[in-house]
Amino acid sequence: MIAALDRRDPGVWSGILIGMAARGMRNLLRLGVALALLGAAAAATAQPAPLDLRFAHDGRERRYLLQLPAARPVPAPLVVVLHGGGGGGADAVAFDQPPAVFREIAERDGLLVAYPEGVGAVWNDCRSENTIAVSKADDVGFLVALAGHLVATRGADPGRLFLTGASNGGMMALRVAAEAPGVFAAIAPTIANEPADPLRECARPSGRAARTALLLMNGTLDPWMPWLGGPVVNDPARGFVLSTGDTLARFVDRNGCSGKFAQRVLPNLDPGDGSTLVEQRWLGCAPDAPLVAINVVGGGHCLPSRTRFGCIGRQNRDAEAAELISAFFREVPIRSP
Repeated sequence: MIAALDRRDPGVWSGILIGMAARGMRNLLRLGVALALLGAAAAATAQPAPLDLRFAHDGRERRYLLQLPAARPVPAPLVVVLHGGGGGGADAVAFDQPPAVFREIAERDGLLVAYPEGVGAVWNDCRSENTIAVSKADDVGFLVALAGHLVATRGADPGRLFLTGASNGGMMALRVAAEAPGVFAAIAPTIANEPADPLRECARPSGRAARTALLLMNGTLDPWMPWLGGPVVNDPARGFVLSTGDTLARFVDRNGCSGKFAQRVLPNLDPGDGSTLVEQRWLGCAPDAPLVAINVVGGGHCLPSRTRFGCIGRQNRDAEAAELISAFFREVPIRSP
């Protein structure tokens, strides 16, 4: 039996008032969270929408989105962002996804940012044994031509063309660097390793003429893109990749690096995310071809982000992947035409 409350007892009123205050505080906290979410949504809405454009290449009309800030230098740096397999440009620019941060950086720093789409939502990254999600499109030619088009029509700087991508898009960036060296000053593949190519259908360049500045960002516990190499998504039908170490080793040779690197642990701002960021910077590389790895120790198949989501496995929340990539691009010297 529950005893009746004696409303004359000051202790009872004290408890009631404390409970009301606690409920009020909880409501205020809920309101604060709701206002924060509304503020984020308002910021996304206030941000200028990217242009939805088409570009003809190799007999196809290809779609791409372009963030074109009004305040930008002429010529302006261009960052081309490639979606993952099964995605698209519209998915990449969605406000809740880490690649969308490049839109904010574009408006802040005066960059051009292009989000092209692969044919059938995939890129031809040269997994020759891939039988599930394969594209036969000339994506190397398309991306090179698109960059040239934006130089000619939108004031992109030919000496500051940059390419990044996630997963299938990151593997595509690696193929572009191999088959069209000299076009992009730097690439930054994420959650991606270089495809294994047993049929030797793809270029495997060597020597300083093939150098390209590289930032590679992978998770050590990625369940889809194996850190140690092997089948993608643990499915041989999706093709095989090299290990992260072997992917980097190809660039050690091409970029003229010494084979030794300096290592540092980045600030662990969110100890609860179960992962840390470890930067490795190779020594002795050509001045225009730095080689950097950011290893997401404990991280899964997702980009580090403080506020965005979309992950398979653990997501690191110590930094924003797009900011780390942009900082790397800024340190790369302007490439001579």
